[in-house]
Amino acid sequence: MPLSFRPAALALTLLAASPAAAQITGSPSYQFLQAVRDDKPDEVEKILAKPGSRIIDTQDPTTGESALHIVVKNDDDRALRYLRYLLARQADPNLKDRNGDTPLLVAVNHGYTDLVDVLVKESGSTGGAKVNVNVAGDGGQTPLIKAVLLHNEDMVRTLLDAGADPDRRDYALGKSARTYAEQDTRHPGLAKLFAALPKKPQRGVSGPTLR
Repeated sequence: MPLSFRPAALALTLLAASPAAAQITGSPSYQFLQAVRDDKPDEVEKILAKPGSRIIDTQDPTTGESALHIVVKNDDDRALRYLRYLLARQADPNLKDRNGDTPLLVAVNHGYTDLVDVLVKESGSTGGAKVNVNVAGDGGQTPLIKAVLLHNEDMVRTLLDAGADPDRRDYALGKSARTYAEQDTRHPGLAKLFAALPKKPQRGVSGPTLR
C-alpha cells in the first residue's frame, strides 16, 4: 500500500502546462520522488544506485519537498524504514521546502517524536550532514519552540540533549523556548526541563558583525 503522502496532482497539472513537462516528469529526479511517495523501494534503490548524482537531495519544483520531507509526514514503520535508509544514504536533513520548513520542523509539527529522535540521533552517522536542531522556520520558530508549544516533553528533552538553543527567540513575539515554557502554567514539567540550563546572553541586532 502506498504511503499516504499529499497527492502530486497539482504539481502534474502545473508541469503539463509547459513544453518541458514531459522532460521534467520523466527525469530521474521526478521518478525518485514519485517512487518514494508511492512506496516503491525497488525503484528507489535502483535510481539511487546510479553513480555520479545527488538525486537523493532533489526537491519538488512546486513544493520544495525533498524525499525526507515526504517521509516524515507519516509516522509508521514504513516511514521509519525510509527515513533511516535515506539518512544512511547521506540525504541532507537541513533542506527547506517552500514553506521554509526542514524535515525536522515537519516532524515536530506533526508531533512525531520517534521520527525526531531518528533525525537527531542518526543523521550524520554515515558521513552525511548532521541535522541542525536550531534551524528555524520562516516565522523564526525553532524545532524546540514548536515542541514546547506542543507540550511534548519527550521531544523537548530530545532536542535539548541534541544542543537546541533554549534562548533563541522567534520573530513574531520575540520569545524563546525557555520563555514559552516558563509562561505555560498548565504544563509545569516543561519549565523544569529548562531550569538547570544556563541562560545565554542575547545581543541586540545592530547591523553586520563578525563577532
